[in-house]
Amino acid sequence: MFLCFAVQMKSYFITLDKHHIPIHPKVLIENQDQYKKHMGVLQYLHKELELGFQPNKMITFHLKHPSEKSRVIKETNNPYGFRDRIGYTSYGDLWRQVPEYKYYERRRNEEDHTTKDISKVKNLILKYLYGIKRPNQYWKYDIPSMIFFLEKGRVKLQYHIHLLIDDTNALSRNPLDQDEIMNTSVKERARCISKRNKVHIRQIDEPHKVVSYLSKEIKDNHYSLDFINSNLIQNANTTTKAT
Repeated sequence: MFLCFAVQMKSYFITLDKHHIPIHPKVLIENQDQYKKHMGVLQYLHKELELGFQPNKMITFHLKHPSEKSRVIKETNNPYGFRDRIGYTSYGDLWRQVPEYKYYERRRNEEDHTTKDISKVKNLILKYLYGIKRPNQYWKYDIPSMIFFLEKGRVKLQYHIHLLIDDTNALSRNPLDQDEIMNTSVKERARCISKRNKVHIRQIDEPHKVVSYLSKEIKDNHYSLDFINSNLIQNANTTTKAT
């Protein structure tokens, strides 16, 4: 048994894997099973990088929520805001908004529904960022590797999505062009993407640190990594061998 000082933990003793990978400092390891699960995903992601996936961009987008349709109105303007009256405005009939709110609240917190929405966004990204109109016709195109991560952040209210890509074969590598594509061509056609929140694209210089950061929310019932929508080299290799 080894004392594990590399991560926060609730159990005093954690047996480290012989191929241990440094864990992000924000991760709280509660027991041995969680450590094994976290390490398994990290090792899988590092294997992707070793096999040739070198992401240089991270795309972050939020999914639509009915709360976006309401806004705060300051009805008074007292000195220093003392005893200011605050109101809210929204759309349509209030009684019709409640069922919609509950529907989206449930949908945005269920991983299965979230992955279905991500699949639609993924097809739009392939079409407008890479020029791949029919991803199912894989023999026609060189489908790029990409990895999706589901994250709830500090508030834990609903998932937002991080996507790692290599834009080497993109239609344009210009950051301004890519920003416009994501916030117009993709965002305007994806009904599930938030209209209020901007789609962000960031440059990646250290992929190993990025995958460690994006894996920080791995728990017993949550993997963070979206195996369904991600184009993984290891999955492609497995499929080829099976064929």
